[in-house]
Amino acid sequence: MGGPTHDHDDVTLEEIVTRIERAEKELAEARSLLSGITDGRSQPRDSQLPPEKNREIGELDPDSGIDLAILNRHRPPQTGDPFQRAITSLFRLAYDDLDEEEAVQECLRRLVHSSVAGNLATFIGFYRFNWSRFLKFKDQYLGATDDPESFHIVRTDPLDPVDATRVKVFLAASGRSPAPLVVELDPAEGDSWRISEVSL
Repeated sequence: MGGPTHDHDDVTLEEIVTRIERAEKELAEARSLLSGITDGRSQPRDSQLPPEKNREIGELDPDSGIDLAILNRHRPPQTGDPFQRAITSLFRLAYDDLDEEEAVQECLRRLVHSSVAGNLATFIGFYRFNWSRFLKFKDQYLGATDDPESFHIVRTDPLDPVDATRVKVFLAASGRSPAPLVVELDPAEGDSWRISEVSL
């Protein structure tokens, strides 16, 4: 009866996810409190950090606690945008030097399809495996690493994606065969394109 059991992996994963979610909320609240404390009025002059350590904290998103400037910079595709915009957004996020993992996760959560983002266990799996692998190999897909639009689409399935709601996109990769990712129109996001699978 003592010790952990592996008979219920889903239950264990849900418990872990719940704890992570709770910790992220507490961290966001702590950051919000910290920004109020360090506004220059309530903190003694001699306890302030040196100028190089100070960081401007902008307005925070009330739902996620993430800086709105970051979320606006990584705004996902809007209704009517072409599906390529979702791929560009994926590369832009991968090359942005965001210090906070919570910010990366929130930007990615907004970029992926609701079928992935809406299930915490699915999203964590996507983040740990698909996203981590993508970060390792991202350089292979761009003509210029400072240009997130410099990927080359070799082919799509369907071949003519004009009226498609789901498109498998094969990107050219240096030194190996083209690799796929999938974009889908997301009804939960006003039928705008979202990433649903990444096998890069």
